[in-house]
Formats: sequence, structure tokens, C-alpha cells
Amino acid sequence: MSKLVILLFVLTHHTLIDAFSINRLLPTITNQEESDLDVSMSTTSLPPTYSTRRKLISYFFGTAAPSLLLIDKASASCLTGDESPECIGVYKEGIPESNSNTIEQSYGVFRPNQPTISLPNPTSLKEAVGMLKDQLLAMEDVEKQISSASFELAGTTMLRVLPRLIIAERYIATVLPKVIDRADEITVLGLVVDKNIGKAMRGNLGGTAIAQLELLSNVKVLKTSLDGLILRASAE
Repeated sequence: MSKLVILLFVLTHHTLIDAFSINRLLPTITNQEESDLDVSMSTTSLPPTYSTRRKLISYFFGTAAPSLLLIDKASASCLTGDESPECIGVYKEGIPESNSNTIEQSYGVFRPNQPTISLPNPTSLKEAVGMLKDQLLAMEDVEKQISSASFELAGTTMLRVLPRLIIAERYIATVLPKVIDRADEITVLGLVVDKNIGKAMRGNLGGTAIAQLELLSNVKVLKTSLDGLILRASAE
């Protein structure tokens, strides 16, 4: 077996181990401010699954934030749902909850020239599951774009996918509390893909081949988890 093949195997294996041992290997983080969290962790390390979903995805609600998924908040300027290339892999403001069929977001006085962002909001379990199925199909496009080293295109596709993952899993976790852990995992894994695509674009994920391998592994883990949530929610 060549040294290159061995290297690729080790990198792929390490990525999958990091993602799937989320509960077993990492300690629970409780009540830590963003400045207290370690931002030097490896690109595929994930925060643990929390018993309270607000702690796990608190990044979206302005409390304790898993900094390993973010850049410095001081440089944040994007809303989740903004599909501008400069939003790939950077910190994004949260998605407000809404009982209507759409969720409207605006940058307001801070960026008055930016248009309002309108996102679909499921009002039934069937609708939420359908939204997840659509994103699973979109992840196949992300895989193809990564495989052709079109990182910016993959990133903008992910910017469309990520808010819909978050909104759909949030609804599903609300009506099916027993799948909260799996639903929250979808959000975390989606953030990892977005973050690492941004790193690949900026040359911070190694050479092109290594970056592709890392990203494809990230996407594979996300698709596996997403498929599992769809199956569990569809069975209800």
C-alpha cells in the first residue's frame, strides 16, 4: 500500500471517528462564555450533544457559543440565510422563531442596502421532513462541487441549505422531543461543513486534495445523520 493511500485512509478514518464519537470523547460544556472556549480544536472536532437543545445551538440565540464553529464575533456581519459568498464559513446571526409560513430577517440600520431575507417555515411535521429531504438532495450537489474543487460554489449552495436544516430540525425537535439529540446534531454538522468550506476557500485546510477529502468526509457524516433523522421523523 502506497504512502499516499495510507495517508488518505488515516485522514478519512480520523474525520469519521471525530464526528461519530461526539458523545463519548468530548466533555460536556456548561455555562461557558465564548471567550472561555478553546478555539484551537481540530477542524472536525464537534461539541457534545446536550440534554438541552438551547445549550447545543446557543450560537443561534446569543448565549454561550461553541467557538470552534465560529470566527471572532466582532467581525460577524451575516444573517443565517444570507447567500453572499463572503458569508461562507463565518459567524452568522441567529434565525428568529416564527409561527407564520415564512421567517423574515433584516440587517436593519446596520446594512440598510441589504434586502430582507425570507425563509420558508414548516407548519407541520410532514412539511419539515420534506424540507429535510430537499436539503439531502442539495447535499449531493455540494459533494459534486467539492469533488471538482469548486469550493465557493459549494459554499454558496451550503448557505442555502444551512438555514433550512436549522429551521426544519428546530420544528421536528419541538414536536418530537425524543429526536432532539439527532435533530441538534444536524445543525452542528451543517455548521462544520460551512466552516470548513470557508477554510478551504481561504487555503487554511491544506492543499486542494486534502481539503476535498476533509470536506467530503464532513458531508458524508452530515448526510448519514440527516438520513437518520428523516427516517425517524417519517416513522411518526
